[in-house]
Amino acid sequence: MRSLDDLPPGTPGTTGYLCPVDGCDWFHYEPPTPQPQSTGEVVTFLNEHSDPTAGSLTEAISSAVGNVLLDETRRVDAILREHFGTHQPEDFLRTINRLQGQIDCVVTEYGQLMSGGGVHVRPSSPELEAIYPLERWIPDNRRHGGTVLRRRVVVVEDWEDGPRCLLGALTGCSPEFEFLNRCFLADLHLIYDPSLRAPTADEERRWSVTRDINYAKRRTRNEHAIRTADDGHVSCVLCQNDSWPCDPIKELLQPYADRPGYEERWAL
Repeated sequence: MRSLDDLPPGTPGTTGYLCPVDGCDWFHYEPPTPQPQSTGEVVTFLNEHSDPTAGSLTEAISSAVGNVLLDETRRVDAILREHFGTHQPEDFLRTINRLQGQIDCVVTEYGQLMSGGGVHVRPSSPELEAIYPLERWIPDNRRHGGTVLRRRVVVVEDWEDGPRCLLGALTGCSPEFEFLNRCFLADLHLIYDPSLRAPTADEERRWSVTRDINYAKRRTRNEHAIRTADDGHVSCVLCQNDSWPCDPIKELLQPYADRPGYEERWAL
């Protein structure tokens, strides 16, 4: 479907109207309103368009401009209505149904601007929201000059399972990382439940300290990403060894050995 950017150029100040019906390329150019260039033209403009009841020059100018704009609006409206009359009701319904489908797929995403220019998008899972609400996540990530961004996007196709990725820090690439993600969030949740009440000053301090510790653990976890070869063999990208999980990842796992989901094969 064409956009206004696809239309041929017009006079500066021209307003373009494009038919919104799918498959229709009709458009209308409305040139800019001519401006009086001399005192005589201004007087003529006011005599033709101002309200006779205007009591001052300011009122005369205001009423004249308003009347001209109203006349132009009515004229353009008549032009558009004449064209729209050439379409059948089902043409509009087809377009509305398509747009409605896009509206249903619109989601709002929040992300943290990274130092390299990329954006780390916050997951929109109910579990994360329950443990680390968005209203708390935003100020936490703005602390120390951080930048939080927001966007509204149309989801054409939802997330689906893909082949194991090179960067193992992505959730779902390994059971070890999924387990660590749950433990990191649970560490914060054990201090207090933000969905139930506001924190005390001591809880606020402990929350911040725990969050910073978890950030450091995540950096270590991301450095030791999981690599899966074509033959299915799994190894660590950084350690370059033939075993997984590597020792640094096992060390991250050890403090959570008493948590549900911990596997004995992760022991050092």
